[in-house]
Amino acid sequence: MATRRGPPVFFTRLRCDALEPRTAPAVDFGAGFTAAGLPGGLPAGYATGELLLTDGPFQAAAVWAPTPVHVQTFHTSFVFRLEGEPGRLGDGFTFALSATKPAGPGVAGGGLGYAGLTNSVAVKFDLVDNAGEGGHSVGVYTGGADPTMPAVRLDGSPIHLHAQHPMRADLAYDGSVLTVTLTDTTLPDHTWTHAFPVDIPAAVGGPTAYAGFTAGTGELFARQAIESWTLTDPAPVSRPPEIATPIMVFAARQSPKR
Repeated sequence: MATRRGPPVFFTRLRCDALEPRTAPAVDFGAGFTAAGLPGGLPAGYATGELLLTDGPFQAAAVWAPTPVHVQTFHTSFVFRLEGEPGRLGDGFTFALSATKPAGPGVAGGGLGYAGLTNSVAVKFDLVDNAGEGGHSVGVYTGGADPTMPAVRLDGSPIHLHAQHPMRADLAYDGSVLTVTLTDTTLPDHTWTHAFPVDIPAAVGGPTAYAGFTAGTGELFARQAIESWTLTDPAPVSRPPEIATPIMVFAARQSPKR
């Protein structure tokens, strides 16, 4: 008995490639804010090799990288320097994440250029006692809240924000806790670490946000500058395709708000 044969049937196996973590920083100013690292050269607000936030009284400033970063987990590191008349430094700055890129900074003075920015998270580095937080403190705030209290005072710690030394901040977020570590680069054995519970994706309203810095001064003021900055967000990237879109980093200083 003959067996009838139909047309051949081909089976295709779908290829499922594993996701690989991003290894290159999403933001990379590790060598400083140089003309080579900034498209179009150094715009206003950039001193040679650094990002200048404030340099006089009654200013507010905000700068943002143009491409959103993933905020489920990330690590960022930056070196900052706060300089001015001893005993009269003010007011401070924040590292901030925002769902959208604000058109301008928030409130000056004790608002640190952050107060009023909704759908956001900020880590403050504060030089003035406005509401009982002490003369130098660190805190985490959401929703554009006044960055005053609650806060962790640095009194009695090895770190003094009025020392006018270059300070390195390392911020590591694991999805529920943001760990902040400060190191005095002049005295590298002087460090301070604190863990802040915070739901960053919920605060910004999604898995990505714009990263940047805000700052404010009042009658008391300081020259506040970021000397270097990197941010790595280990968000998965798929392969193939083999062609990846490069991440171009740029930040622009907003006009001071008086």
